[in-house]
Amino acid sequence: MVLIQKGQPTAAVPLLILATEAHPAQARAWAALGVAYAAQGMYDLAEPPFAHACDLDPKLPDACYYEGRALYALGRFE
Repeated sequence: MVLIQKGQPTAAVPLLILATEAHPAQARAWAALGVAYAAQGMYDLAEPPFAHACDLDPKLPDACYYEGRALYALGRFE
């Protein structure tokens, strides 16, 4: 998340992929991966991690919201 906050989402992606592989049940890692992709305008790649984060922990702040935003950006949400 620090890399994303510093405006370096591209550098954050490989680290977040490693985090999701090491801790597949960690909703925060999946949401952060979605944020890294979305920050680059890659909503097609952002939506699956957001959806997974939302499925793992629907109460996680903004995970489900960001899934909806990614779907909207892809024209798949009304």
